[in-house]
Amino acid sequence: MKYKTGFALLTAVFMTSAVFAVPPGRFAFVNDGNNRDSDDIAAIPVQVAMMAIFNVTDRLVHATYACDSRNGSEEAKREKMLKESLEGAADLWGKFDKSTFFNYHTQQNAAVTHLTEQINASTAESPLWIIEAGEPDLIYLAVKAAQQSKRQYIRIVTHHPNNDKGVTHDLTDILALEGMAKNAAVRIHEQNGNLKKPFSEYSWTRDHADPRVKFLWKQAQETQSTNYDPIKGDFDPSDAGMVWYILTGGPEGNGDDDCSSKKIETAVNKWLAGNTTSVWTESGSDRIHFTNVSVTSPVSIYTTDGRLIKSGLAGDIKTQGLEKGMYLIRSRESSNVNTFVSKLTIF
Repeated sequence: MKYKTGFALLTAVFMTSAVFAVPPGRFAFVNDGNNRDSDDIAAIPVQVAMMAIFNVTDRLVHATYACDSRNGSEEAKREKMLKESLEGAADLWGKFDKSTFFNYHTQQNAAVTHLTEQINASTAESPLWIIEAGEPDLIYLAVKAAQQSKRQYIRIVTHHPNNDKGVTHDLTDILALEGMAKNAAVRIHEQNGNLKKPFSEYSWTRDHADPRVKFLWKQAQETQSTNYDPIKGDFDPSDAGMVWYILTGGPEGNGDDDCSSKKIETAVNKWLAGNTTSVWTESGSDRIHFTNVSVTSPVSIYTTDGRLIKSGLAGDIKTQGLEKGMYLIRSRESSNVNTFVSKLTIF
């Protein structure tokens, strides 16, 4: 697989490693879970963990849960679980701005206003990836209130037709608004088949030594006490499959729409082991895990303060020998910050 940065062509070498090209842009989670299905209680912590694993915690700029505006018999109980899933995971997995988190059932106006602001902040270089993991009424209201010129920079990711149907407005209503791009909807195949599995397939989260991972199991177990029979006996983070798809490349980067328990486990353990190598372009569009990087023109590796580490490199760059930290890969032997190809983070 090949990815273009601003200056050079990067080629991933497949051995025991995988290549993930995170597209530029910011993320907004829109989850339900407060009525009818309760799987979001299990999915949200996995979504949050994925943002941490891919080192993009700062790019989650909005998250709303309980976006089903209909009243349910377990409203208060589920909203408490959903709040814990989102805020608890955020506390455990990294530096997230919890002021951008909302309960749609109790903070509708604030949620709409904030998501509108994020849409208005979008540009071609920083689009907004909206993960449609529940009824899209919030998305409709925010898009309608947003500047028409900014609507073209929205991408709405969906995997299940049930999530496309709102109480008042459907996904089709959003796509019909003036200014929406023709490719605004990013539809991947339904993720339940990949990710909704018996708890035994996720036993690694229960048995893991790290409390961050154990939290995933705990919140999935919470769903078993809700009045939703289709999830009984199953760990169902299916909505997280959309996040995985975008983080691994999305529609322009051959994203992986076949996420699985095993893939999540592998990614989590590699990240926790602290030996993950990532390569970023200026726009943050390329990320490479456990691999060498091939370039078609000579580059040099510098420290962030301009100290030359390696020069004249082409072909395979052996990143494994570098210490943990941030580096700059430049297109020529120069400490001029304007000439760098990528930021290289080893952690």
